[in-house]
Amino acid sequence: MLFVIFFELRIMRSKTKEVKQVSQKKDEAFNAIITTRSVINVMQRNGADTSRPETLVASAKKALELGQYDRCMDICEDARSELTNPTKRTAEAPGTTRVGDKDRLEKVAESILSSRPSASTADSYKGTKLSSDQDGNYLSAKFEMNTAKSDFAKAMSSGVDVTQEQVLLTEAETAFAMGNYTKALSLAVRVRKAVSSEASRETIRLRVSEEALEPEAEPTAEEMSAPSEMLCGKCNANIDSDDEFCAKCGTKVLKERLCGVCGTKPKPTDMYCRKCGARID
Repeated sequence: MLFVIFFELRIMRSKTKEVKQVSQKKDEAFNAIITTRSVINVMQRNGADTSRPETLVASAKKALELGQYDRCMDICEDARSELTNPTKRTAEAPGTTRVGDKDRLEKVAESILSSRPSASTADSYKGTKLSSDQDGNYLSAKFEMNTAKSDFAKAMSSGVDVTQEQVLLTEAETAFAMGNYTKALSLAVRVRKAVSSEASRETIRLRVSEEALEPEAEPTAEEMSAPSEMLCGKCNANIDSDDEFCAKCGTKVLKERLCGVCGTKPKPTDMYCRKCGARID
């Protein structure tokens, strides 16, 4: 278990460092293009030839789109060098770039570059940052999240209604992704409790329905042969099987002719039971 935790933290830290470095390089390359573009605009207003720096900036944009951030920054550096120290061309007449103009252009470029904050410092970094474990509940929240997902999947596969638990689980995943591990831990525990209680209620429900579907046991031969309790039709007093009159009201007892073995009611003309063959008195 400790090895798994150590390995997971090691991988996450390395991934965090790689993402931060890539994002920082991307921001630096983007800022380099913006800065160079600003210098070009100033040079154009002053009447300078910026055709070659504009071509270099276009190449830098393509490198940025391809994810070649180091190459992008190198091209922007060449463009700024071209603006401050323009390359001599054979078609240009000697003395085209004067010393005073060169110094003035260098001051403009330096003022634009110095006005932008450095992107290498931690405070000025504006790229995407991964949330850190500030409340110390990352491992607990991750464990509870995995357990809650497992319990949720089992409950859903068994046919339990987990609509409300789905909402809680979604909120827990969102909180975990945002770095709010305390909230994610609390929601994951609620999901586990809700799923377990819902599964228990469903199990009890199934047991009750199964018991209700069980067929009633058929009466035994002894139960069928035993004389049933008789009541007086007038006063509802108990009457023994051999009583001819009610002991309470004196009403004559009308006995029903039944088979003494299986209790089947014969027809008036039957001398033997149609079901068991016993003689009927």
